[in-house]
Amino acid sequence: MEGLVQVKDFAKINREHPDSALPREVATMLYYASIAAALTRQGHRISSLGDAELGEGLAWAAEQPWLDENTRTMLEGSIKLLNQSAG
Repeated sequence: MEGLVQVKDFAKINREHPDSALPREVATMLYYASIAAALTRQGHRISSLGDAELGEGLAWAAEQPWLDENTRTMLEGSIKLLNQSAG
């Protein structure tokens, strides 16, 4: 799980840095995909975002047309888990 936290932190820094070599959308996708992987594959939450904000970010990520199906499925699964824990 430490690797997922490192990816999340790396992506967060790069999405907020004006001189990042990563496009903002790619960095944002990495950010949410790492959070989703921790939720769906390891059952851990590695973000301090609230449920609503996290849900919005995961939904944004899952809706990107350039995303591969495996990642989209993982993101959708994490949204379901988030909704179950809120309900």
